[in-house]
Amino acid sequence: MHFGLSEDEEAFAEAIRRLCEEQLPIDAMTEREGADDVVMPGSWTLLADAGVFGIRAPRRDGGLELGTLAAAVVFEELGRALLPGPLIGTELAASLLGGPVSLGAREGRRRVALLVVSKEAARSGARGPLVEHLGVCDSLVVVDGETVGLMEVSEVGAERIARTVDPLTPLWRVEELPPSEVVGGPAEARRWQVESAVLAASLCVGIAAASLEMAVGYAKQRHQFGRPIGSFQALKHICADMLVRVEEARCALWYACAALDGQGPEDPALLVPAAVLLGTRAAEANARDCIQVHGGIGFTWELPAHLYLKRARTLSCSVGPRAALAEAVAAAL
Repeated sequence: MHFGLSEDEEAFAEAIRRLCEEQLPIDAMTEREGADDVVMPGSWTLLADAGVFGIRAPRRDGGLELGTLAAAVVFEELGRALLPGPLIGTELAASLLGGPVSLGAREGRRRVALLVVSKEAARSGARGPLVEHLGVCDSLVVVDGETVGLMEVSEVGAERIARTVDPLTPLWRVEELPPSEVVGGPAEARRWQVESAVLAASLCVGIAAASLEMAVGYAKQRHQFGRPIGSFQALKHICADMLVRVEEARCALWYACAALDGQGPEDPALLVPAAVLLGTRAAEANARDCIQVHGGIGFTWELPAHLYLKRARTLSCSVGPRAALAEAVAAAL
């Protein structure tokens, strides 16, 4: 089993990192905090032109026809850059759906929101499920245990949540779902559930890696008692633990992606929950440690460390409780 990146995958990831650093910097995104549409003007087209929304789509449809591992590597860079928007839903729509929705996503003309929940649960009770970026999306894909449904957002009854944990992840509470166009059965629903979790874990690995880099950079720069604070043993231990979390989460993620791409006999039912569990844990823990390394300045609004922690928490909630992930791993052993 080949366990690593190809030259194309490495080059793709590097190109996305340069694109984010040069044209989609974090400082520019923070100016849109709290807005209904936090996506920077033109950024969706930039990402589409770079191939982000056609990574796994067939070449005959204008896609790159790469594997799940390539998608995970690219989404790690998007997580590192804290890019907002319905990234997961749009990528999955471009890769798994045909027709106008898929084509529009790859051309940067459509945004696709994703709701992984039972439609019966959405219709029962006063409090409906939450969907990220719903108000600025064109389509909504609803995935439950039996079907994959597609509908236009304009037909969905939803209410904007006034305050959210992550100011760059606006949430809408769905109050009413209209009848949807069924575009997949149980097998397709399972694939959407698994691959959305993998992409969320990829974003988390990027957050964990960025938090580590920010902490190490500050530990080298900040001096106390005439020495860089990174030379103190307590700070070394924190940064070493952060590095271990990044590496184990990334390895688990790549292993799960390789299994999903059919490159080994391992069962994705075991590997995917493990990758998501380690990825979400690494993102939250590293973001917290990054704030601690920065000391008092770590709690300030100007430093993006708090945004990494808030995005990590939002992603963790989107994939479900960690206890359920741990139970899924245990059940598959």
